[in-house]
Amino acid sequence: MSYNPDKELEEFQAEYEDAVKKLMILMVLADGAVEESEVETIVAIHENITKNKLDKEKLIKEIEDYRIKKHDVLDFTSSLRGKLNDQGKEIIIKAAYLIAAADGEFHKLEQELLSKIAISLDFSEAHLNAVLDEITN
Repeated sequence: MSYNPDKELEEFQAEYEDAVKKLMILMVLADGAVEESEVETIVAIHENITKNKLDKEKLIKEIEDYRIKKHDVLDFTSSLRGKLNDQGKEIIIKAAYLIAAADGEFHKLEQELLSKIAISLDFSEAHLNAVLDEITN
């Protein structure tokens, strides 16, 4: 068996892209209501990260599948803690924020959930605030 670093990198990239998409879906489901603006934001972020088009109808079905399965966003982000470097964690935080704010408001419950996500990723409050400042300024 031979070691193929390119294949390993490709597999990691695919896993990372799926993780970002799953996080965004779980954020959409966190408040119980799926807004069109949130779906559009997932599509835009996914395409920005992957440079690949995301089929909106398949995404909506995937969102519904996750709603039925009742996955927990904090369990999921905790599972990423040892797999991502700081840059990967920052992208997760940014994606979560952009989904939370996609409807035009960043509600208190969404703020609290984002803080819990940051904690689950071993982010300090200062690091979270720096990432949010970068997005909002």
